[in-house]
Amino acid sequence: MAAALLLITVFAGTHLGAMALFGSLISLWNTNQSLRSRLRRYAAVAPIFPASMALGVWVGPIPWLAISTEALVIFLMAVGYHVFIVGPGPGPIHLFYACAVGTYLGGSTDTGGPIVAVTAVSTVLTAVLSLSDLLVRGHHSERQAVTAARGAVHAFLHAAAEEGESPRHHEQRIHRLRHTATAAVDHAAAVLSSARSQRVRPSRIRQQLGQELHTLDGLLGTGALAQDYPGAAAHLGNAPHPDPLGQPSARYLLRRTFGRDPVRLPILVGLRCASAGLAAGTLALALHVGHAYWAVLSATIVLHGGLDRNSTTLRAAHRLTGTLMGVLVISAIEPLQPPAAVQIAVIIVSVWGMNLFLPRNYALAATFITMMTLQANVAITSVDATPHLVGQRVLATLIGVAAALVVLVCTGRRMPHRTARRQLTRTLRATTEVLDHAAAGRSFTEDGRKARRDLRFELLACADLLPRLSADDAYLTHCQDISQAVQRQAHAALAAGWHAQPDQLDTTARSEEIRSLLDRLPKQRTHPFM
Repeated sequence: MAAALLLITVFAGTHLGAMALFGSLISLWNTNQSLRSRLRRYAAVAPIFPASMALGVWVGPIPWLAISTEALVIFLMAVGYHVFIVGPGPGPIHLFYACAVGTYLGGSTDTGGPIVAVTAVSTVLTAVLSLSDLLVRGHHSERQAVTAARGAVHAFLHAAAEEGESPRHHEQRIHRLRHTATAAVDHAAAVLSSARSQRVRPSRIRQQLGQELHTLDGLLGTGALAQDYPGAAAHLGNAPHPDPLGQPSARYLLRRTFGRDPVRLPILVGLRCASAGLAAGTLALALHVGHAYWAVLSATIVLHGGLDRNSTTLRAAHRLTGTLMGVLVISAIEPLQPPAAVQIAVIIVSVWGMNLFLPRNYALAATFITMMTLQANVAITSVDATPHLVGQRVLATLIGVAAALVVLVCTGRRMPHRTARRQLTRTLRATTEVLDHAAAGRSFTEDGRKARRDLRFELLACADLLPRLSADDAYLTHCQDISQAVQRQAHAALAAGWHAQPDQLDTTARSEEIRSLLDRLPKQRTHPFM
């Protein structure tokens, strides 16, 4: 990001170079993934940055149309992100950030066209610089993922062979380590699968990593078999070596959100973000806030992660605190009339601080984010306008945070129960399908592999989603035993895929337990709001 900013500033000047930071945000996408995976993701995301900004510039001269367009883009990008993005990422905010900036550029300045061009160049340049590291380090991402999987699997096997602690604590520890190992193997499989080409023979290193991951998956299955199916034997040497399972297909992910028994959290997040952004932008326009898009972004930044109410409220407080701290820093710097080099340095330091503190302390990260965006805006205005600019920033943030909290309180009251029931149901159905394939000896057929892949996805989603839903509704804390039982059945089904002979598995008892769990799932409760 810093290199792209400096290079563009040298050729385009401070006024345009400072705005290159919006395109440089692409470097935060798909980190710790293979070169081929990042290439595909960059190819999909890179055009969105300048296109989104160009759309904003086009509708910017008509304020009410601009706000409505922002809300529509926010909804589409938030839903699309949460449907298709698997694993940690920067969130959908980057996908509509440029559109919001573009509405201001198109409505208040005459630099919209040049800045769109700078954003496009910055996006491509940052992508090339980010990928150059992978060209030098080769299979670094794949090696790192397989190494993490190796450590997690061996930790599980070592703990499973230990004795001496109370049975209850031992069982809980084994369950936790097994889940960690499953997640690590799943992540490594996704990384290796994303690096694979259908037309090019895998390199020797990638073949070795794939073989090791296959062996680790088998060791995980063997250890799980000993826990869930005493007496069942696994012969890893006789098991075929299929390609890594990877992630579910786009069709599966779409059906998961819009099909039968959907998990509609992506739709709720999209509606919340769009509603809060529309309300915040409308209020900012009514109050004649010069940078209304700041209010829109403040509202959506609070809500775009789809967190529970307590975490979202805390994030809103951190956002407000960080904005005030960032405003104070810029207010202290700008009266000194720093030269262009110092302004660019402030932006670069802010980018570094944002990346450093985002996973650690959001208030400090928000401080650097405010410094970064304010300094970029100051660079294309005059120093005399700085006091007015920082005042608008504070007011817009207050409006955005207030709109986000109101929308948060008034929506999604029934969501925790509906989502919990549907997620648990999907996990149990996927468990039954994997058990059916195992009992028929079809675990390593194409259909059997797809069933195991989908079950792993639902299992990991269940373990991630249920704690967040419980934080939203205290009633669901009483369902934790059911959730853990569902996860144990899913782990047992995955273990069954490594059996030697189908007649060694007692799937009848497992099927009866699954039917019992379906009857015990949390019932729908009535709330005054949706």
